[in-house]
Amino acid sequence: MLKFFKKINLVNLLILASEIEIYYINIGFSLMAFQVFSIFLFIGLLFKRKVNNPLKNLKKGIKPAIIPLIGFMLTMFLAIVAHNFEKVSLRHYIFMIWVLLTVIIYFIYVNNSKELIKSTKFLLFVGFVISVAGTLIFFLYLLGNNLLISTREGKGLIYMDLIHNRGRLRLFNSDPNAYAAYMLPLLFNAIGWFFINVKKRRLIYGVLLSILLILINLVFTFSRAALISLSVALLLMVFLLVVYKNYNDAFSLFSSFLFSFIIFIFILKLINVDPNYILSGFYFRQPFEESRYIKWIQTLNIIKNNLFWGIGEGNLSRQLGFQAHNSFLELLAENGIFPFIFLLWFIIEVLFKSIKIAHNLFYNKDLRAYMLLSNTIGFVALIIVMFSVSILTLIYFWFYAMLILVMANIFFREKDKII
Repeated sequence: MLKFFKKINLVNLLILASEIEIYYINIGFSLMAFQVFSIFLFIGLLFKRKVNNPLKNLKKGIKPAIIPLIGFMLTMFLAIVAHNFEKVSLRHYIFMIWVLLTVIIYFIYVNNSKELIKSTKFLLFVGFVISVAGTLIFFLYLLGNNLLISTREGKGLIYMDLIHNRGRLRLFNSDPNAYAAYMLPLLFNAIGWFFINVKKRRLIYGVLLSILLILINLVFTFSRAALISLSVALLLMVFLLVVYKNYNDAFSLFSSFLFSFIIFIFILKLINVDPNYILSGFYFRQPFEESRYIKWIQTLNIIKNNLFWGIGEGNLSRQLGFQAHNSFLELLAENGIFPFIFLLWFIIEVLFKSIKIAHNLFYNKDLRAYMLLSNTIGFVALIIVMFSVSILTLIYFWFYAMLILVMANIFFREKDKII
């Protein structure tokens, strides 16, 4: 069974399944798509004679990232204990454990440079397939197809903003911002493959098309948080490429995005859509003060009164009827300051070490550096968008965190330049 899984790359479908956030399989209780695939992953693991632990033999520079992750889960459990094991909080905690176990099982399969490269290549394919579907669906909407629209959360592939009478792409996610957050790391993974293909003198048109389509999907979400995240992450990547003295790469990154923008405008003109319609989707919207700022102030007041153990995991929306629209404030409000500190520590460890190892790979002219750096920047973009979206319980945050952690460890340990 394990050979069959590897042959068709079924293990990588975990990533594809993670995008299907809102549809469930009901067997007396609801299972999300990734949970179904995690069962298949575990069954495959039973047929694996020798299990390789991807977190074993971690080098000194990477191992510290595991400590805050354990601390995060432990302090979250203590917060649940402080709230007398509330059913909602316990259910959210079990869900997060399931997420982490699924990701760890995934990296038991993907435990060397060759498998990691294959995994990121499949992510490139996933990004292309999903972005093609998203682009076609939104163009159908622009051409007057109203069958895809819904004003309800979790229903319809296009979310209709009734206040501004505008559709926003979300596919299988609960809202457009979550979909944009999902697409951002896929975009930067594609950028990594763009650089690798250029260096290896391979055809780049397929990768450029994937980048263009993902950008179109991000635009059609009309997510201002995603736009800010993308801009900051791109500037950071250009800056790091300059620091690593890869000036041509920095110019190529800038020029490829300029080319994608020109092609996008051309496509809009081709289907007779005014580009101003797209631009207005970002600035003719509910003011920031109404959509985010007020909710953040309300959440900060809750944090001030419940600093140590919060009000209980999952209780912010259930008790107060609103979302914080900020993953970090939501964590503080629901679980208190201790899980927040450990999460911040974990993120800093992962980013600092991965960027440091990417620097060493660039110094040794190892093309794996582009893979590590691009996925790290994709994770940075995801972190930035978390200041406006609540996605801590979604699998792709933890997947990309562990992907960077394991990738940095394996690339540091295995010296062969396999790309």
